[in-house]
Amino acid sequence: MVRPLLLAALLAASASAQVAPDRDVRLDGQSIVGRWHAVEVVDDADATADLRRGLLSTTLVVNPTGHVILRGTDRREGRGAPSAFSGRIEGDRLRLGGLPGEAEVAVYGWRLHLVDPRGRRTVFERER
Repeated sequence: MVRPLLLAALLAASASAQVAPDRDVRLDGQSIVGRWHAVEVVDDADATADLRRGLLSTTLVVNPTGHVILRGTDRREGRGAPSAFSGRIEGDRLRLGGLPGEAEVAVYGWRLHLVDPRGRRTVFERER
């Protein structure tokens, strides 16, 4: 008799408990949460080739709260010091601390496009 009462009490408690909604960052209905790696800089064949060769790397990390980290390393011409910026994404806009202006973010198929305030478009693919 105790077990049915205990089971009934547990079911009632779980039914009344409030569950926090899932957190996600979406663009055009698609989740962009995760780690993205730059694969192309549109209209800049040299930078795109350097990305492919590993001389240039850029990673964008989007967490479920909208906090973003942009990391990069430029190993061209003797450089190599990594850089990192953090900020927030809200809607289709990305603002990073320490960088002027806002970037525009869009999703096309499986790729994320980031257009910086100067108009430079970097294409990212999600890490698998």
